[in-house]
Amino acid sequence: MADLQQLRAAHMARAQELAPEFLARLHWTREQLAAHQRQALRTLLTTAVDRSPWHRKRLKNLDLDALDPADLTALPVMTKADVMADFDDIVTDGRLRLAEVDEHLE
Repeated sequence: MADLQQLRAAHMARAQELAPEFLARLHWTREQLAAHQRQALRTLLTTAVDRSPWHRKRLKNLDLDALDPADLTALPVMTKADVMADFDDIVTDGRLRLAEVDEHLE
């Protein structure tokens, strides 16, 4: 139980550390919010392409900088069947493997 309490305390400390930044976002303009969303989308997709062979292959023909969070129709859909069939190549942390995830869940 001590581990759970330590984890909770660490999460609460981190939340308190981040709170001022997130509370300031409540006053962002529409333009600030849109800029943040564009940058976050680029960061997400760049990370996926850099760290996942599966995403690298499926996104190779897209201009990631041109994608707009308001219209994601250019992004190919990833289905549950895709995830289950190609899990090991989809995840962005090479240490994570479906067999180990299944074993942990059991």
